[in-house]
This record gives sequence, structure tokens and C-alpha cells, in this order.
Amino acid sequence: MIITHFTKAHYYEPIIQSGVLTKQVNQNMFIPRFVWLTEDKISKTGLPKIFQKEGNYVGFQFNSDDIGAVKWNVQKRKYQFNKNKRTECALLDQSAIEVFGDNPIDFWVCENEIDMKHCIGTVGLSDERKKEILRDGAELTMKKIMQQFSVKELLDSATVVTKETINKVREVA
Repeated sequence: MIITHFTKAHYYEPIIQSGVLTKQVNQNMFIPRFVWLTEDKISKTGLPKIFQKEGNYVGFQFNSDDIGAVKWNVQKRKYQFNKNKRTECALLDQSAIEVFGDNPIDFWVCENEIDMKHCIGTVGLSDERKKEILRDGAELTMKKIMQQFSVKELLDSATVVTKETINKVREVA
């Protein structure tokens, strides 16, 4: 099965340079960290609205067998006898569905980092845009993306508005 890890365009450069997709930092207390992937054409959960525009995101495609990925629904079964983990999984799924309109049935996870040598393609970025990001670097790319939107659009699209988000928006505006 071909599955995709979506991320914001400004992370393209650091991922390519490091050669690995690392497990994502999360707020989960009970379930482990994973590299998250999806069968879907775009990840609504992983990408706030402003980043879903072509050129503002990149998806790295992999064959699930090559990277040892497991369907999220299969992974969750490991937690069926642990109330805390089971509850946390349910909350993650509920958030994906209700807040983002995503479908957890399409989710896959990897317990280990993914070596980019297994990447079989990318979506979301043209070759020209990839070169631009590699040339400009992550910070400048992020500023260019944010300048496309009004302050209101940026704040409306933020999944969690933090002091850091507000300061970044003010910096660009």
C-alpha cells in the first residue's frame, strides 16, 4: 500500500538534510510517539488549513511494507486492555474526525524513524518549489507562506493559538 507522510513545506529541507523522518512530538501521555502516515490524498489533521494549499505542504510517499508501517486500527488493538491508552486513542480519533474532518481509518503509524532512502515520491511541491525551499531555507519559506494570508486567516487556521503563534503572525504582518 502506498502511504504518505504530510508535513509543512518548510520542513522539506531539514528532512532531506537529515535523511530520516523522525517520530512526531505529541502531547500523548500514554501511547508512544510515532511517525504518522495516511492513505488519503491530504492529511487534514497534520496540516492546518493554510498549509493545505499546493506548494505549502509536502507529502513523502512510501510503500507500507518497506517501512514496517502498521494500520492505526491494528496498532490501537494493542491498547485494548489499558484504559488510559484506549481512552487516549479514542480522543485522538475523535479529534481527527470532529475538529479536522479527517478519517482515522486511513491512518498508518511507524514505531521507528523512517529512512528517506525508502521514499518513492513526493506530492504537493513542484521541483521548482523544492529548489526554492532548499535555497531559501526553512525560516524564509515559513515567512513567505505566512505572508500569503491575513492575520485573521492565520489565527483562524491555527489549531492551537499560543503566544508563539501570535508572535509569529505579528512578525509577518
